[in-house]
Amino acid sequence: MAFRRDVNTSGSTSASASGACSAGSSSDRGEWRQKALALRPAVLAVGAFAVAYPLTVFADYNPRSPLLPVAIKAVLAVLVVAVTPMWLARGRLRTWAPDITVALGAAFTGAILAAALHGSVYPAWGWDVKFRVQAVARFSETWDLVDVSYRGLPAFYPPLMPWLVGRAAALFELAPYSAWKHASIVMTFTVPLLSYLLWRRIIGPAVAALVSVGAPLTISVGATLALFYKPDAWLVLFVVIPWWLDAVYGLRRPEVRALPLRTHGLIGAALFCTYYYFFFILALALALLPVLDRLHPPANPRPWRRRLALLGIAAGLSAVYWLPLLMSILEAREPASLQNLWFTKEHTELAVNVFDGSVVGFLMLGGLVHLAWTFRRQRLSAGLLLLLAGGYAWYVLGFFLAAAGRPVLAFKAAEFVEPILVIAGIRAASALVGEATARSSRSDVERVAAVVGVALAFVLGQAYVDDQVADSHIGASHAETRPDGVRQPYAPATVKADDVPAARMIELVWAMHEDEDPPVVLSSRSDFLRISPLYTFNPWHAIYAHPAGEFLARLSFTRRLARERNSQRFAALARTNRFDSIDVFVLKSLARGRLLYEVDSMDFPRPRRKVRIAFSRDQFDSATWQTIQVGEWFMAVPR
Repeated sequence: MAFRRDVNTSGSTSASASGACSAGSSSDRGEWRQKALALRPAVLAVGAFAVAYPLTVFADYNPRSPLLPVAIKAVLAVLVVAVTPMWLARGRLRTWAPDITVALGAAFTGAILAAALHGSVYPAWGWDVKFRVQAVARFSETWDLVDVSYRGLPAFYPPLMPWLVGRAAALFELAPYSAWKHASIVMTFTVPLLSYLLWRRIIGPAVAALVSVGAPLTISVGATLALFYKPDAWLVLFVVIPWWLDAVYGLRRPEVRALPLRTHGLIGAALFCTYYYFFFILALALALLPVLDRLHPPANPRPWRRRLALLGIAAGLSAVYWLPLLMSILEAREPASLQNLWFTKEHTELAVNVFDGSVVGFLMLGGLVHLAWTFRRQRLSAGLLLLLAGGYAWYVLGFFLAAAGRPVLAFKAAEFVEPILVIAGIRAASALVGEATARSSRSDVERVAAVVGVALAFVLGQAYVDDQVADSHIGASHAETRPDGVRQPYAPATVKADDVPAARMIELVWAMHEDEDPPVVLSSRSDFLRISPLYTFNPWHAIYAHPAGEFLARLSFTRRLARERNSQRFAALARTNRFDSIDVFVLKSLARGRLLYEVDSMDFPRPRRKVRIAFSRDQFDSATWQTIQVGEWFMAVPR
């Protein structure tokens, strides 16, 4: 009996151990399977992009031809027709539909931008893009987070993406503008994918896929101000909303576990260091958060402890950027935040117009109605409505501040508000389908939904293609001559090269400077400064000036310098002043020995004011200065 009992006990113990091992092994396999499923959309998207991108690079076609949008729309039709049956299928095939939709959508949007820029060495070209290219040029020469224009100051604009692209440009020996072009294409491809991975934690995969692909597409078609040509802002816009809902509001599906605080904090810090403007609106939404907690008490008994800890981690990790910036502003004698003074008539328009009669306007109107109808029952609707309230609160606050002469670029609230309404509109459409399914035959409802969805995909997709290919920033990319002065292959016939190419100007500056460190240049010509790591005494436009750079004070000093007729005192002022030693002058030659320096300053409430300051050749005597004349440009460096 005892022996038998021992045997039974031993056998039981072995069985238990065997069962535990089996359970552990099964648990491990299940965990790996979940990780594989989580990575599936990324793998599919990379595979689709790996096929689509080379086709846009190696194919021989004219990106300015009217046949390009026709070809892209044909591809769109094939993709929509191929994916739609998956959404109507049953079983495993249907579970793949959201992932494949996101993968193809991401590859499609990235390939469109690549196709539109085919043949150009530049990204989608515009003022803000040129400033970012200058940042890439700076970071391709240094690991430090320094300012783009002013020597000795920390970074002003969020530096993370230009820093990464600059480091990549140095590694692969790419020109800064070409590096930013490739980065913008990759980021356009990446945005739907990252958005999907975050939204899938909050809502089901099907709706998450529609939101992550549909929102960027829809906003590009009907937005007040499209941001696709600024990939850092584009990324943060569509990632910060789901991150905030998950990390701060605690909104996630019941089966989804909360990420560690350090992970959420790291994401928040990365977003802030990429494009911080939307965080001003989120600060107002944070102040309104007690309203959400009152309507829908959080499951966490001490939610604010976690929220403040998370935001503290994000602030601490991003301090590598904002703390040196803050200290430099506090230490400056005459700091000025001039970028906020950019103001146009359009900035006074309503942040979003849901009554414009367009498909996008109708979708946003439906989203607004859905939020108002469901915010008491659904915590997610209440959270989105809270973000919407924060956006409009910032917009209204901006109106009062602008009236007081202290604008804060309130028009950017529209960039934040519109995606929220589009997301709400997509959720409203999904809820409508769900309600109809409960009342009628499921298959009938799904067929009707498929027909409507396909129609919307074609309407919005074709508009998206037209807008992207014909965008003025794309045209400017092709119209810009290469730095060596050569016209690009698909440039308009009216484009003429400069008499002295930008690359030649850069060569002359370095040759005359004869020093390893980048010189500080006072110039009326900005094209060569935008693609090189040269410092500027003042940037070509005040909106890009570091607040601690004292743009206006430097401008006053430049006027004083131009009035100095004694060549010796002129040289001494240029070399030794409280701002920077001016190492190189590059000025436009005029009649009677006059030399022109031009810069765009601010004249609020007007958007800008052209400032012209005239120097004289007599100020640059041969004993003190080495001078040359190149085309219409006069260049001088101290001997």
